[in-house]
Amino acid sequence: MPSLQVNSHVPMEGGPVAALCHALGELGLAGRITLEPVGVGSAMDSLVIVPNLENPRILVPAGQRKAASASLQRYSADLGISTRLQRLFAAQAMRLWGPRTPIARHQLRLARGINQGLVAYLSESLGQPVTFSMSIGKVRANRKPILQLFSTSGESLGFAKVGSNEFTARLVRQEAQTLRELGEQRLDHLELPSVLHSGSWEGLELLVMATMPTTALAPPRRLARLRARAEGELHRVFFAGRKPLGSSLWLASWLSAARQHESPWPLWQRWSIALEQLAGRYGSEQLEFSATHGDWTAWNMADYRGRLQVWDWERFAANVPAGLDRLHFAVHEAFGRSGVSEQTLRAVLGEAKRGEQLLAACYLADLAGRYLLGEREQQVQAVQQKTAVLVAVLETTLGD
Repeated sequence: MPSLQVNSHVPMEGGPVAALCHALGELGLAGRITLEPVGVGSAMDSLVIVPNLENPRILVPAGQRKAASASLQRYSADLGISTRLQRLFAAQAMRLWGPRTPIARHQLRLARGINQGLVAYLSESLGQPVTFSMSIGKVRANRKPILQLFSTSGESLGFAKVGSNEFTARLVRQEAQTLRELGEQRLDHLELPSVLHSGSWEGLELLVMATMPTTALAPPRRLARLRARAEGELHRVFFAGRKPLGSSLWLASWLSAARQHESPWPLWQRWSIALEQLAGRYGSEQLEFSATHGDWTAWNMADYRGRLQVWDWERFAANVPAGLDRLHFAVHEAFGRSGVSEQTLRAVLGEAKRGEQLLAACYLADLAGRYLLGEREQQVQAVQQKTAVLVAVLETTLGD
């Protein structure tokens, strides 16, 4: 792992900048990393921290203005007009003046340069020299480095996900397989990234996906219509018929996970009991089965020229109760407006179509189970609080 030399009064130990440095070390970018003001040393060996040390959302290449600008122009459907305009302004400022702008004040300078380790391997795999920007997201079990790759002329070549432990490596492999399988389907309303490269390097699991262009000018009113069409398309392509819940592989796999990973944690035990109640009480009930994206939210999609672009397919699953994505989108839109609470969740699920209480219970069991398994890898207070809300509402839903 690289050592971090700090030329700053801001404490770095255990903070978000230290996490970025750790991720750079995982990518094989070895040697000393120096935190310093923008403009010190060679720009070709530096990554600029945007927007600031307290909230370092992304590292962009200091010596490549076009690439740095393009790194900031990623627009998902959850962004409001003001945020889109801010990003557009920041990207144009970076394009005109480079890192010497008010939006960037610090950089990480790598003593051995940025064209080493995984970056050198990706250059070889893609057949041309590459540079990159990097983000790692919030602290979660599935947290991983995500690189946007650029040519020497600043053209976006694609995005690379990097799994550095058993848990994240499995997610990266699963997404690669999903994208290949979906790529073989004829999809009229959905657009997803194609796989450019997948495999492993020095113990890391890799997935390189082609860039999907997004625009800051997409009309937000059209999203609901595009999303409904895409949901219908996934349902049609992966429809697995109607069957009793108790005979489904979906329920069997969750029951197996609950029994196999017994835990003294009270929340795990409450979820396990609720899962057994779901099987015992509703096992004979008929449900339609299809597929789920797994994180069907506005931040994982964009409207581009009348088609719905969707990324982050690492949680995709087939042969699950149909309708999970629709509920997931509605729940997280409500959480975004009103905060995560039992009251908010009950209000959203109470608005579900009549007769969908069983589907709501399946959704709560599924999402809570995923979070609980993730908590075995990485404990995060915000995730624990959200899981507690899901389990509590699941218990009351089964009790109604």
